[in-house]
Amino acid sequence: MDKQKKARLFIKWFLYIWISIVVGSIILLSSLNFFCKDRIDSGYAVIVAKKKLPSSQEESYEYQAKIIFSNPVFRAQKNLSQINIVKIIWDLSIAQDKILHIENPQGMKKIFLQTHLILKDGQKIADLKYSTHFLIMETLRYLVIQNFLPQALVILSILVFCRVFKSFNQAHPKIIFSNPSNTFSQKDRIFLFIVIVICFAMFVFHFWLGFPGFHVIGDTYTSIALNKSNAHPVLISYILMILYTIFGKHLFYLFLVNILSFYVAICLLVCGIYLRFRTLWSLLLFFPVLIGNFYFQNFIQYTSFGLPMLLFCLYAFLLFLVLVPQARKKWVWILFFILAFMTILWRHNAIFSVFPIFFVIVFLWLDHRNLSNFRFNYFKYLFYSSILCLSIVILIPQLLRDSVSTPANHAFLHQIAGVCVPEDDSSCFKHEWYYPYKTWQDVKELYKRYPFNADPFNVPWGYEEERPFKSEELSGLSYQWIRSILKYPRNYLLYQINFIKQMWSIEPDWIMDSKTIQNKAIHPYHLSVLKKFPKSEHSIRFSPIQERIYSFFYQHHIAIGYLWIILLNAILMCGSFVVLCFNRNLVLLFCFSASFACFWSAVFISAFTTIVLARYMAPILPLGILSIIAFVVYLGEIIMSRFIKK
Repeated sequence: MDKQKKARLFIKWFLYIWISIVVGSIILLSSLNFFCKDRIDSGYAVIVAKKKLPSSQEESYEYQAKIIFSNPVFRAQKNLSQINIVKIIWDLSIAQDKILHIENPQGMKKIFLQTHLILKDGQKIADLKYSTHFLIMETLRYLVIQNFLPQALVILSILVFCRVFKSFNQAHPKIIFSNPSNTFSQKDRIFLFIVIVICFAMFVFHFWLGFPGFHVIGDTYTSIALNKSNAHPVLISYILMILYTIFGKHLFYLFLVNILSFYVAICLLVCGIYLRFRTLWSLLLFFPVLIGNFYFQNFIQYTSFGLPMLLFCLYAFLLFLVLVPQARKKWVWILFFILAFMTILWRHNAIFSVFPIFFVIVFLWLDHRNLSNFRFNYFKYLFYSSILCLSIVILIPQLLRDSVSTPANHAFLHQIAGVCVPEDDSSCFKHEWYYPYKTWQDVKELYKRYPFNADPFNVPWGYEEERPFKSEELSGLSYQWIRSILKYPRNYLLYQINFIKQMWSIEPDWIMDSKTIQNKAIHPYHLSVLKKFPKSEHSIRFSPIQERIYSFFYQHHIAIGYLWIILLNAILMCGSFVVLCFNRNLVLLFCFSASFACFWSAVFISAFTTIVLARYMAPILPLGILSIIAFVVYLGEIIMSRFIKK
């Protein structure tokens, strides 16, 4: 049996198995109604986060109480069922005559309560009994759209990409040149060993100094608690789940990701520059340790600072492969693409920073082939790479998430307000999006109060008295967003320019002093997450010597602002592009790739951010630094080549 027949047979059986799983899942989930028919389960309602809402009646309060389901099967985690309250047994501390109104909308896992009482955060208010009715059509639609369709698209994308690249390789095999400089001298080995030892020692010191990392952040606890709704990147929860299973439950894993990425990147930079030029000047590449934005933000377990370090490592890895051709082995490329896969899914907007690596990867793949139309093939496969990146960003979270989330609602709503409020156009917002007690006038006042903060418009965790729109999936939101932009394009342009000006001029923060970084969790939700982990890891606790060391570093740290990095990279991007039009230089192409990622990440992050915060701009610095390093290397190569000719 030839290879083509084997491949067809494999694909055939793979599709058979996949279709069987799809059909079996549909049958199984369609039978849920039969199993839960007339079933009554018990649970209780609790004020998990105090949500005091303004009420139309005097001296009354409105709350949202979350229903805690006791049954793990029939609790409608995926919003595929209708929950009906059968009976409520109020807590003894709550007088029933003080309850004015109670509402449980169909399918909702919350109770809306109006009462004269002032309820405490975390207070249990009732035991209840409820019935569950699964919505078959909703279940099937969810399965098809959220699971089986993305699976089919992922499988189809993989098969198409494999077929396209295999056929291209067969038609245009690479020309292999003999390279006499593949071996390292004894001096080279000693230098590389010393660099690796130094980087490992610095890594251990950093881990010792900041153990277990600062994690007193709500977003971080969402990932640590293994929430898989994709409100925050769902891949992180899966990575932590794997680490919990293998190594046990600890709170330092995300801190480890930060500093491991940082020191691996530095090691690759120093070794790559040394192997290119065989000079001890490469030791100057340890300088990122002196930059406060890098060193101190690495203590913080936050996706906003995890992504910059992964980007730093990813681009340093790519520069190493550019500078050291003999390192381009298959297993090395596998490691590189695993790192790229993690990086692009580490934040929702990471694609703007990761995709430009394909400027270099596609060039390396096409290089040394007999191609009469190199540019056409280059842009063609660059387009294929963009489709691959979009498929990963869109489809993988769809496959991994376990419930619906709306993390972009407030961003869209704020942009619509920024476009329509200056025109006093209330038609931009649908009436069904509002809370019953909110109107267009509330939106106008809210936007004037928060012109650079979208959170009060729709986030479910705060701004209860100000929030005008329901914290749920809003029908037609993306359509209304596009419609408002097309209706008032000038207002949208001014809105984005103002946001970009604010974001680019902001100074870096989250560089904490020794007292702040030892803060402990006090919020009930934070404490509920932490109780499942060792007490020694609940916060950073410095010994006297650790505090003195950290304070010394903090007092003498250097922080680099974002504006000059962005402007310098804009110049590098334009300049390197012009030179590349006449001279295809691989190092300069990397410089263009990194500067392109830096500048356009700054644009898109500013354009789609929800609030003016410096942490969103953190990916700009590593990309900008690496593009500058690549440009210096390019100049060094020019000087060296002229020196050798003379």
